Amino acid sequence: MMRKISFIIFLFIGIITNAQTFTQKIDKISEEIEQVKLEEKQALKEKIKQINAQISAGDLSEKAGTKLKVDAANEHARNIEKRVEILEAELKKLVQEKASFSEEETTSKSKEKKGVNIDADIQISSKKNKNEDFDEDKPTSKKTRKSYYSYYYKDDFLIIGFGLQNALVDGNINSLENSDFRIWQSPFIEIGYLRAHSLFKDKRFLELRYGVSLTWNTLRIDNNQYFVKEGNKTVLMNFPHDVKYAKLNILRFEVPVLFNFNFGNINLGLGSYGSVHIRTKQCIKYVAEDGSTHKDKVKNEFNTTNFSYGFMTTFGIDEWNIYAKYSPTPIFKNSNLSSLAVGLRLEL
Repeated sequence: MMRKISFIIFLFIGIITNAQTFTQKIDKISEEIEQVKLEEKQALKEKIKQINAQISAGDLSEKAGTKLKVDAANEHARNIEKRVEILEAELKKLVQEKASFSEEETTSKSKEKKGVNIDADIQISSKKNKNEDFDEDKPTSKKTRKSYYSYYYKDDFLIIGFGLQNALVDGNINSLENSDFRIWQSPFIEIGYLRAHSLFKDKRFLELRYGVSLTWNTLRIDNNQYFVKEGNKTVLMNFPHDVKYAKLNILRFEVPVLFNFNFGNINLGLGSYGSVHIRTKQCIKYVAEDGSTHKDKVKNEFNTTNFSYGFMTTFGIDEWNIYAKYSPTPIFKNSNLSSLAVGLRLEL
């Protein structure tokens, strides 16, 4: 089982690294395209300034100056098209080599203008339509517009979470006062990958976040008890010897989906998650009647619920987040125990 877990972790890290490398390449090409626009627009502004100076000095008529402005704008629009076509070719090649990213999603970042908006006294349209003002950020095709207005911004995070958890009886938080589990010795650890999509143009106020993670959950059993499977139920019973410790470990694979609100460097997330059970193991260390110490380990014999869901919320500043997770799904089949967890999460 440890080999399987190690393989999953290494595969998981490989996927994350590959995804981050691909995103970096996309961002680099996008930055180069933005640089092309800035360079050509700056050159055009300089020409417009010179033409305006000639008009003010009386060297050019208003009509002749306007014609020169139009010619200059069209010239730089053509320059942008030619230079961007080369970068778009690189982008398309990169997308074709990476089947996990759709061409529609990645090229939406690099759709470029076909004309230039100069300033208040003159607006130059694209060569396809001389009467339509150009919007440098607006995509042209219907297919691209659909992708463009759905996802403006993307980011990837490696998440590392840790904290404390416990079990609620019948979903009642007051049951923690007489819990059969030690709160301060029942930790959880989460490692995962998260992707964020902004739902507003040029803003990160509202993001859709989703990803995958592995969670290791531990319940430290109190009062000299341990879990026993009785038919289709799992119950707590008194252990016949003096228990040094008894704990239940549950490994799960989770898929979280959240809406994240950003207020500067402060963020608030609300969402849910689904999970799949991978393994359950109970460890008991006890002292026998002859004074000898023993350790017993039992795996996957506790009717653990295979599929579960839950709700989660996050609140944080920059990379650090406080988050809480609650799953109303019973920990064991035919039981009244549900899980509650609170901890810290770092987004790298």
